[in-house]
Amino acid sequence: MRALLFGLAALFCTAHFAGEAQAQTRYPLACRAGGNMGVNIAPQASGGGTEIVISYDRATRTTALPAGSCSWLDRVMNDREPRSMRIVVRARMSADLRPRPGDHAGDRGDLFVFAGSGPDVATAQTIVRVLKAGGSFQVQAYNPGRAPMVAESFRETAAR
Repeated sequence: MRALLFGLAALFCTAHFAGEAQAQTRYPLACRAGGNMGVNIAPQASGGGTEIVISYDRATRTTALPAGSCSWLDRVMNDREPRSMRIVVRARMSADLRPRPGDHAGDRGDLFVFAGSGPDVATAQTIVRVLKAGGSFQVQAYNPGRAPMVAESFRETAAR
């Protein structure tokens, strides 16, 4: 009987703490595109989504962010926090590098990213537009203990 109670208590504790580990608290992370910010766009193997990984510099202040950097709203990032974030959108995206008339006299192409189909097409288009324009944005993010951070709720913001 004692062994059975001990086993049930262990099972309850395992289930309880596993649920807490999965429910990460997200915090607002403010960013300004441009500068050294890098973007990697890759389709997911299944599910019809696209993974967008954005790398950035850690800002040394929380306002007037330099181009290509991010900061928490209430503090700067520390050295243990990843310098990249992962956003998954439920939209198929593709890149087109073909030169267009008037672009650099036809000697090279610019990157055009298209969000094709899926429920998050508007979000995907906003992400691309803000990043290309060097705009400011905010995500809800958490550190899973390894790079990249997990980010959600991308939205364009006024410069901080």
